[in-house]
Amino acid sequence: MPRIGKNIYKRQDGRFEGRYIKGRKENGKPDYGYIYGSTYKEAENKLELAQADHAMPLAPDVMTVSQWLNKWLATAGVFISGQTCDRYASVISEYICPVLGDMKLLTIDSEFINAFISGSELPKKTRMDLVSIMKSAMKLAEIEYKITGVADSIVEVK
Repeated sequence: MPRIGKNIYKRQDGRFEGRYIKGRKENGKPDYGYIYGSTYKEAENKLELAQADHAMPLAPDVMTVSQWLNKWLATAGVFISGQTCDRYASVISEYICPVLGDMKLLTIDSEFINAFISGSELPKKTRMDLVSIMKSAMKLAEIEYKITGVADSIVEVK
């Protein structure tokens, strides 16, 4: 059962020790980090900073397409112009998320994406944006989560 509250306790030497999960080991068990403070408040502040530095990303088996696209857009926003980023954000929120948003990232495949894009009665430019967004987002998913074969199988709009 998960622990509720802060994981801070007083040691025998009078210091306060805080424990946080800084990652996962290869076997999936938590890898803990420790902080120390002379007062509870100091340990609490250090713990909050350490937890913020080691915030764990969602695993791909729990991440939805909507969550992934938002993460992708934040990453891609650095490399694309502001106007394009705004356009992509609106396409994601208006067209992709209502249909694909609640699906798990690992369950989506190129056939479903292709059927979604080709079956929509959207203007050609919007469908081209859908292809561009999904290809780029799934390529990043391939790199980060080793999801294979989805991005290359998404067909271009004719």
